[in-house]
Amino acid sequence: MNDDDLNRLLYCEQEQLLLARAAGSHAKRQRHRAIAHIFGRRVCALRYPYRDSWSNRWAPYDPSPLGAA
Repeated sequence: MNDDDLNRLLYCEQEQLLLARAAGSHAKRQRHRAIAHIFGRRVCALRYPYRDSWSNRWAPYDPSPLGAA
């Protein structure tokens, strides 16, 4: 976590809070995913699922590409 990450995080927070006022819960989820991306999906991915692109359905985050190996 360096200064660039913190600045990006604060910028995302401010921008997404403005969106959240208009778009409601969807913007909150997008804001959460932006933070999860910066922090390597450590805590945030436990709370919201991510969009599983290859099967095109909602799935919990699995950090290993082969599943539980």
